[in-house]
Amino acid sequence: KVRQAVFTILDTDPGERVMRPEFGCGLRRHLMAPNNPATRAGIARDITQALTRWEPRIRLLDVQVSPTDDRSLVLIEIHYAQVLDARQDVLVYPFYLEQER
Repeated sequence: KVRQAVFTILDTDPGERVMRPEFGCGLRRHLMAPNNPATRAGIARDITQALTRWEPRIRLLDVQVSPTDDRSLVLIEIHYAQVLDARQDVLVYPFYLEQER
């Protein structure tokens, strides 16, 4: 359930949920941005802020946003530990900066 909650936060833009208008990560704001270090740092910052705020069941260890051979794709690695039992997990989330043609 924790893993699914992290995916939900990443997939949701602020304003999407009527009863929680601030909920979400807002990754879509990075669509059409260049795949450069500044964009990747912004993605990592947004994820860190959203998960820290909205998912109290995890302790965030690291967020890495890495380029791939495909210029429109970045891989987001989220390293976290569950607060309840300290079990660590890594979630890999592919994110396309451009829509597929």
